[in-house]
Amino acid sequence: MKAGERVFDVAIQGRTVLKSFDIVQEAGGADRAMTREFKGVKVKDLLTIELVPSAGAKEKAAVLCGVEMRSE
Repeated sequence: MKAGERVFDVAIQGRTVLKSFDIVQEAGGADRAMTREFKGVKVKDLLTIELVPSAGAKEKAAVLCGVEMRSE
């Protein structure tokens, strides 16, 4: 996978928190782990995370390998 091929928006609880997120570019290459922290997310019963591919993305399948949640 190369930078620019897998680009997507990330929404949490219906609010876009990352726009045109290029995972390979942000991680500094393919097959590298990275983290992002989002504070102030209100969850009552269900946590909803959406990965929406950008219109020009070559790869339409966004992949999420893990999520860690902590109560604030």
